[in-house]
Amino acid sequence: MRNIGETVDAQFVETLLDEMRRIGVERKFVRAIFIEGSALYLEHPNDIDFKIIVDWHNPKAETGKAFRIKGNGVECTYYTLEEWNRVDQSRRIFYYVTESPDMILVYGTDEGFKRYDVVKDRALARKVFGFYDKCLFNAPPKGRLHGREDEGIRMPQKRLWNFLLFAYKIMNGSHRLTEEQMREVQAAHDLKVSIEDYRTLFESLQTKMGEA
Repeated sequence: MRNIGETVDAQFVETLLDEMRRIGVERKFVRAIFIEGSALYLEHPNDIDFKIIVDWHNPKAETGKAFRIKGNGVECTYYTLEEWNRVDQSRRIFYYVTESPDMILVYGTDEGFKRYDVVKDRALARKVFGFYDKCLFNAPPKGRLHGREDEGIRMPQKRLWNFLLFAYKIMNGSHRLTEEQMREVQAAHDLKVSIEDYRTLFESLQTKMGEA
């Protein structure tokens, strides 16, 4: 999102903290707020996503709570620092760790916050690739949609953009994507291309994962 730092300014963050307080997430428990998701990369995200690191949280209070701030849809996911730093060892689908080096801290401190790196950590990269293999490219046709922490999950097509971000980072050996690659990521986000359009890339990445 162009000028994301200007959009998510101090007033925006204060409003977000107020909205979170209304659903039971008190400011005193908020350790850090990071911008994550498509707004980090794309010109036309559907909303702005935030990862909220808290000392304590009530999952029931936070489930499905979205906000509108300054005309932008806002969605948050909540973790304690321990939960985040061990997410790669949990049963949760954690493809989004691909974004963690790029996440922007807008409140609090990132002290102790693990910046997962799929480019340098090949064991982690293989785990993330495994999600896209089983849940996107070779998912069961009637599997459950992404969002459940159990077996038989099928990611929706919109997650193709997340795969492309991951794939190009691995293929480039860098967290920087070319302009053409970013256009492809945007097209996937906008549902202008299909999963099958990128099966060859998936297979090339599969070979690379096997060689690493």
